[in-house]
Amino acid sequence: MTEPSRRSYPLGALFVLIAVCGILAALAAPLARAVESGKVSVPDVLLAMVAGALFTSLLGAAVGVLHHRWMVGGALGIAIGALVGLACGPLLLIPASGFAGLLVASIGGSIVMIGVGSAVRWGSGK
Repeated sequence: MTEPSRRSYPLGALFVLIAVCGILAALAAPLARAVESGKVSVPDVLLAMVAGALFTSLLGAAVGVLHHRWMVGGALGIAIGALVGLACGPLLLIPASGFAGLLVASIGGSIVMIGVGSAVRWGSGK
């Protein structure tokens, strides 16, 4: 009989992934409600995504060029900056009434992620 492999995807990483998905859903909910109620239009959201991607890709390129090999760092900075901008740009359109919930969700979610990540690290014995 062969011995089962000890290499596997840790179950704790799945918990961290679920926590991240929950945080992103909580962050997007006020924006979705604003679009549904007509306070924010879909073209505004798309424009915010493009503007956020452009701005943060330039910022990512600058950071990447200064901290890594300039070609690789710049390319990775542009790519990661664009992804972050696509996700965060529309958050600027959230109405002021939804800001308190957004703040609680982001801080609470960050605490959950740190707690779950710490528990996984502690449980793995590293």
